[in-house]
Amino acid sequence: MKKKLAVTLLAVAALAAGLTLAACGEKGPTGDGGEPGGDAQGHVHALTHVAAVEATCTEPGSVEYWTCSGCGKNFADEDASEEITDIIIPATGHHYENGYCVDCGEKELIPSEGLEFTLLGNAYAVIGIGTCTDTDIVIPSVYNGLPVTIIGDNAFEDCTSLTSVTIGNGVTSIGTQAFFYCDSLRSIAIPDSVTSIGLGAFAYCDSLTGITIPNSVTSIGLSAFYNCRSLTSIAIPDSVTSIGMNAFLDCDRLTSVTISNSVTSIGMNAFLDCISLTSITIPDGVTFIGEHAFHDCISLTSITIPDGVTSIGVCAFYGCDSLTSVTIPDSVTSIGSNAFSGCDSLTSVTIPSSVTSIGDYAFWGCYGLTSVTIPSSVTSIGDYAFKECSSLTTVYYAGTEEQWNEIPIGKYNEELTEATIYFKGEW
Repeated sequence: MKKKLAVTLLAVAALAAGLTLAACGEKGPTGDGGEPGGDAQGHVHALTHVAAVEATCTEPGSVEYWTCSGCGKNFADEDASEEITDIIIPATGHHYENGYCVDCGEKELIPSEGLEFTLLGNAYAVIGIGTCTDTDIVIPSVYNGLPVTIIGDNAFEDCTSLTSVTIGNGVTSIGTQAFFYCDSLRSIAIPDSVTSIGLGAFAYCDSLTGITIPNSVTSIGLSAFYNCRSLTSIAIPDSVTSIGMNAFLDCDRLTSVTISNSVTSIGMNAFLDCISLTSITIPDGVTFIGEHAFHDCISLTSITIPDGVTSIGVCAFYGCDSLTSVTIPDSVTSIGSNAFSGCDSLTSVTIPSSVTSIGDYAFWGCYGLTSVTIPSSVTSIGDYAFKECSSLTTVYYAGTEEQWNEIPIGKYNEELTEATIYFKGEW
């Protein structure tokens, strides 16, 4: 019995070994190639034709080849007789004549001379204007045979004669206050290699009218575009997850902002005093709206707060006196102090059933507010929450009169308490 079992096990092992040898695209134990496109055991490659792609100056191409979905190997012909491993054709690079590429027409960028660099390991950082007198500067991709990867902190601070900057591909970070107070700077070209824009990087560049943030950037630092008073529009790419504190503070000509769905937080003062901003769509991914985020955006007419937001920060929409409508989702549990103070064009507001507290001064000075709907979930209403809401005549409360009387209502809320209150079942 033991001998039979041993023989059986050997047979199974041999069969397994045979199957391994006969894997897709491999030669069988005889060493023959078998039929075209297969192996000695008759296993046939499942080939897909891939057309050749021509390389360009900046993008690689590929040769024509056939690829097997079973084993992943690539072949030079449809018979799978010649395996190939190198299918990529490198980018050709630019070929300049008379200042322009003869292949794609791109203008040749000649690096500015005299810029100051420092060696950091195996790469360089540009750290200052040095002896360069150019007003349109080009920061190179390579210096002394090594890549340039960083624009250092304060590198071009107070370079008030700069009018344009082109950053070489390969630079990954723009440092703190790198272009601070370059008040003649009108345009800047940021390459796809940049991943971070530092604190105050372009603050007080008040001639900057537009900027394209590439899809490689993951963070926009604190005060990055603070006081860029000529900036009229901005598109925040999918790669960015947070908008830092003061990021666009005092950009008073900014009329439109496109925020990608990847953004999850809008920092304190992010759009404070953006007085020309008429509309903004806050994407569904946002869970946090910081204090004073849209304070004094006096041209903003409507706002929809997405479902993921749980709290509306202190003074988040303070002084938005053109705001006529606001949608607050069921995810919000607290409305911060002064959140909607001075929104005197707001005529009605519905507070969702998820909210448990209404902060001090939350709707103070909303002179146009005529009605408010308050859920039974609210357990506290802060001081001055509805002070100077002189048009408030109607309150819709989702609970009973007994529940209403149990809510601690802060001082100086006569406009609320003296309005006509409709309790559950009465409206």
